[in-house]
Parts: sequence; structure tokens; C-alpha cells
Amino acid sequence: MGTRTNITSATRRMKERFDSERGRYFQSRRMGTVEPLFADIMHTMGMNTFTLRGRSSEDTLWKLCCMVHDI
Repeated sequence: MGTRTNITSATRRMKERFDSERGRYFQSRRMGTVEPLFADIMHTMGMNTFTLRGRSSEDTLWKLCCMVHDI
């Protein structure tokens, strides 16, 4: 039962962190730098789901997609 309390507490702390002025500043910068990468990979490459099984295979596939995006 203590784990659920820790999750709730961590969620509350994260909300407080994002609601601060500093948190809003960094979140707004993330929207302009990170989110377009995910949108481009999903839209252009059509990668909406992973087609491989296993965490290491998914990690390899994701890194490949990111490298192709960078090229």
C-alpha cells in the first residue's frame, strides 16, 4: 500500500514542478525541440507501433529511426 502513496506523492511533486515558472519555461522549450522529432518519425516514417518484440529490439529500432531522421 505504501507504493501507491509514493506514486501519488511523485505525481503531485511533478505537477508542482511543472506549475512553477521555471517548469513552464522548460516545458515550452521542449515543445519546440523534442515534440517535432516524435511527430516527424510517426508521420513521415509511419512508425506508430513497434513491430519487434523485446525491449532490446525496440530500443534498436528506435535508435535506427532516430539515426535516419538525423541523416
